[in-house]
Amino acid sequence: KATYTGLLKLFLDQFGAGELGQITTFPLMLGGSYMHALAPEFTLRPVLVEIGASCPAPSLYLLDSEYESSEDLEKWLPIARRFV
Repeated sequence: KATYTGLLKLFLDQFGAGELGQITTFPLMLGGSYMHALAPEFTLRPVLVEIGASCPAPSLYLLDSEYESSEDLEKWLPIARRFV
């Protein structure tokens, strides 16, 4: 799974400060343990904002094993849809 983090970093490094021009994005991360539940808010959101993204919805962290049936996702989707 660390490979995906590295790939995401390589992708995000292609954008300079402000370059996304307020494109709506959603800081959402999947992981294997709730020990990293704050990662989208404290690591991904700041990077997205720095490169110019708008992140209007709350960040979301889901377990890999539960994302297809997550109650958290079901609660989050109506909030996020207001910004699409």
